[in-house]
Amino acid sequence: MTSQKRFVTCLTNKRNGNSTMAYDIVVPRLGWSMDEGIFVEWLFEPGDFISKGSNLFVIEGDKAAEEIESFDEGFLVIPDEAPKPGDTVSVGQLVGFLIAEGETAPEYAPTEEQSLTTPQPINDVQSASSADN
Repeated sequence: MTSQKRFVTCLTNKRNGNSTMAYDIVVPRLGWSMDEGIFVEWLFEPGDFISKGSNLFVIEGDKAAEEIESFDEGFLVIPDEAPKPGDTVSVGQLVGFLIAEGETAPEYAPTEEQSLTTPQPINDVQSASSADN
């Protein structure tokens, strides 16, 4: 199996109306048809400082194991409930955080509704709105 590098974009979060530095680390989509993959390993230990461009973890997709890079920096927090090596993970699933020095990590909520939504066909939208009338 070949190993390739991929970038994961970690976005600044707003939690409960408060801006935080904490960045979510999520499973990226490695291909158009990818819905899930296998979490292989973290490449750093909790508490390590992650620089922009550092490889964070490895995900195995249908065709290859790929190292995932970060566009952000901070101290790595891997919650106890985060995926372990060999676990199946979904695209968009939260796996950890990058935080500033002295900052507390946000609460880990892997079942929280992800920002990924499935578009609804126009016919279903029209049917749903006519059912409401």
